[in-house]
Amino acid sequence: MFNRIKIRTYKISAPPAIRGLYAALVTDIHERDPGDILSILRSERPDVIFIAGDLIEAKKALSVQHWRTPKRALDFLTSASEIAPVYYSPGNHESCLPPSAVDDIIATGAVFLANADTVASINGHPLLIGGITSRPDTDWLSLFASKSGYKILLCHHPEYYPRYIAETDIDLTLSGHAHGGQWRVFGRGIYSPGQGLFPKYTRGVYENGRLIVSAGVSNHEPVPRINNPLEVVFIKFE
Repeated sequence: MFNRIKIRTYKISAPPAIRGLYAALVTDIHERDPGDILSILRSERPDVIFIAGDLIEAKKALSVQHWRTPKRALDFLTSASEIAPVYYSPGNHESCLPPSAVDDIIATGAVFLANADTVASINGHPLLIGGITSRPDTDWLSLFASKSGYKILLCHHPEYYPRYIAETDIDLTLSGHAHGGQWRVFGRGIYSPGQGLFPKYTRGVYENGRLIVSAGVSNHEPVPRINNPLEVVFIKFE
C-alpha cells in the first residue's frame, strides 16, 4: 500500500502571463526504477517537469574510485525530456557531483541548475527558473530574486525557505527532502532531516502559495513510510 504512487494536484494563483501552465514536480527518486513515474508523466502531459533534488545517490557512488553516472537516472532524464522540458536541481545526495556527471545530465536534454538560473518560455509562458544547492550560494540567490519576471526556484530543502527565501521576491519555491515526514499522524509528519521532530514543511502548499513541498517518490530509509504515500505533484497555475 505504501509503494503505490499518488497523483496530487495543487492549484495556485498566478499572474495572467503564467495562467494555464501545468507543471509536474518530482523529487527524491534516489535511483529507484522510474517506470511508474514516467507512466504518470506521459498520462498527465505536463507543460514542464521540475526535479527538485535527490535523483542520484551521489554520496554513495562517490565512495568508489571511478565515477559513473547511474544509467537509471540518465534514462529517466532522457525519457522525461521527451515528454516535456525538464529542469533539474540537485539535492543533498548530489552535493558532490563531478563535472563528468553534469556533462552526462546535460546530454540527456535536461537543464541542470546548481546555484544558477535560466530564462524559459514554456508554451508561451515566460518564466525565470533557478536552482539552489544544499550548499546555497546566497549571492546568486539575491541576484536571482532581484530579476524581473515570474521566478520559480527549485530548492530541495524546504527548511531553507524561512532562512533564505521568505523575504525575497521569488514567486514560487518547489522542494522535497522531507519525505512527507516519514510517518504521518493526524495529518502531520513526524520527522524530517533539517527540521527534526514534527517538522513544519513536509507535504503540501505553504506560505500563501509560495512554497510547495512534495513527499517524494521513494523511500530509501530503513524505516517504512506510514500513512504517507509516494507522490508525483502537479501544479495548475490559475
